[in-house]
Amino acid sequence: GTVILSVDRVPGGTSVLYSVGEPARVEIAAFDVSGRKLSTLVSQDQTAGQFRAVWKSSGQPSGIYFYKLVAGDHEDIRKFVVRH
Repeated sequence: GTVILSVDRVPGGTSVLYSVGEPARVEIAAFDVSGRKLSTLVSQDQTAGQFRAVWKSSGQPSGIYFYKLVAGDHEDIRKFVVRH
């Protein structure tokens, strides 16, 4: 299926590794705890496979955030923490 596999800290941001089960329009966005969309990381047609996207979160305060992945009828939401 289409899922977020992992969220990892990288210098200046976070990295999301995700898997697309079949070719689809993929959108990944970062949200704050109030549900406000902060950034769109991916918005494109993708083939099946594994991909990585990076969000430069250095301008955001430390706290809890969410990634939302939508691909076709699939949706996955993953919580992550930003620490500075």
